[in-house]
Amino acid sequence: MYKYYLSETYGQECRLVYGRNLKQFGLVTMDGVDELLTILSIQPEDIVLDYGCGVGLLDAYMSTKTGASFVCWDKDPEVITRAKEISNNCNLSFDVVDLRINDKVNERFDKILVMDSLYDISPKETYSLTLTSILDSLWRLLKNKGTIAVYWTEAPFYELKVRGPECTQIGLWAASRGLEYTVIDKTEDEYTFWKNVRESCGILRDSYYEEGFGNIYEQHNKEANFFINRAELGLLYRNLYIICKL
Repeated sequence: MYKYYLSETYGQECRLVYGRNLKQFGLVTMDGVDELLTILSIQPEDIVLDYGCGVGLLDAYMSTKTGASFVCWDKDPEVITRAKEISNNCNLSFDVVDLRINDKVNERFDKILVMDSLYDISPKETYSLTLTSILDSLWRLLKNKGTIAVYWTEAPFYELKVRGPECTQIGLWAASRGLEYTVIDKTEDEYTFWKNVRESCGILRDSYYEEGFGNIYEQHNKEANFFINRAELGLLYRNLYIICKL
């Protein structure tokens, strides 16, 4: 993952795909981030957890826009080291936290953001169990009256028998805990995202290879074609879940 932060061409891809180069990952463009901040109505006095923060440039943007303090966790020590090196925002704090192995955290948060950071957590044989454990841990970290936002694309190996937000792994987890939620369908947004990734790969292919990061091009082009194909077969399904703790 660290290779992305060393690639100037990846920064160009971020500008083309996300709308701004913040060395971000996931599938949420800058328009999507601004929409999320509006939905959550984050206030300057809020303490916000970003679980799976990367190098934190997106958190710096969100903190500057809202005035809130952001606690930024990632399971990758190398990424957190880089985040601490480049951050100059006093409203951000960074730490290596992996809720798969450490859920003994005493902090509590007004808002929690989970922006496509729960996919590479476990082999598929134990995936559902691991996901449930992490979601339970995040729920415990949320203050009363707080809100958690989860962007979720159903995993390719977990095909929905019936299409609907209540049938995804996030919907099933919420139902098993008796939680109500608001859901926004983001499937078309993801389809557009992957088409933009494929287009940017065509533009930046030579630059990636000249830079020595042809493997980034190959990975992104392969992923884009895979998910575009799923979308066109009607197998892609993405939602934003907003869950409030009463």
